[in-house]
Amino acid sequence: MQEMDKKPEESLDVQIKHISEINFFLETTLDLMEQLLPKLKELTEEVAPTVNSMRAKLDRDEIILLLEKVVGNIDTFLRMLEMLEVTKELTNQMTPMISRLSEEIMPAINRIRVNIDREETLILVEKLTENIEPAVRLMDLTQKYRQDGTLDAFIELLSRPAMGNMIHTFASLSDEEIEGVAKSAIVMTNLLTKLSQPKVVCMLDSALEAIIATNLDSPRAVGTFGLISATRDEDVKKTTGILVDFLKNFSRCAKMEDLKVESSR
Repeated sequence: MQEMDKKPEESLDVQIKHISEINFFLETTLDLMEQLLPKLKELTEEVAPTVNSMRAKLDRDEIILLLEKVVGNIDTFLRMLEMLEVTKELTNQMTPMISRLSEEIMPAINRIRVNIDREETLILVEKLTENIEPAVRLMDLTQKYRQDGTLDAFIELLSRPAMGNMIHTFASLSDEEIEGVAKSAIVMTNLLTKLSQPKVVCMLDSALEAIIATNLDSPRAVGTFGLISATRDEDVKKTTGILVDFLKNFSRCAKMEDLKVESSR
């Protein structure tokens, strides 16, 4: 009987102990909640705008459409991710090489930048932009002459010592001397242009062939009667006509040149 009375008392003590522990846990939890509640309110106030902004962005039709596109093309999206991983590995491998290359070319880039920053370079760019059409034509001619070998031949000609000496000679001339050389060059150019005309070439060629065909070693003597007799020949008549026309034209052209010289004074 005494043992039975002890068991209920022990059970009651245990229950009271459990209740006390539960009560202590609840009180501790309540104190902790009272301490955390202001912090939670502050955190909520700080996070609320960001959360609202994210929610507004996620509620857009574009986001839903994007998610539908991603889900509908999940295989392609996965392949893109794999490609990005491979690209990342390739980038990691190439980064040291690019760094070394940058270190190697930086001096050249700095020199180019210094040259570009020069005032002369800016003036050159301004001149090119002001005369863009002549510059384009010049580049076209340069390309044309480079393709047919004319430009290389001209550069080789300029690289010869004789051309260098001639350039130095021209550089040492005065303005009056250079002007005289220019005028002489113009005269020579006009003369060569006239000599290249077909009639002049034909006449000079005929004269040279006549000289070659003439026997200069033992020429025959021709007197007055011989000349009169020679005028009956058709070739001699034509040659005489050419000489007469030449003398008339020569006198007329000489007078015209005299008039040009007097008018230029």
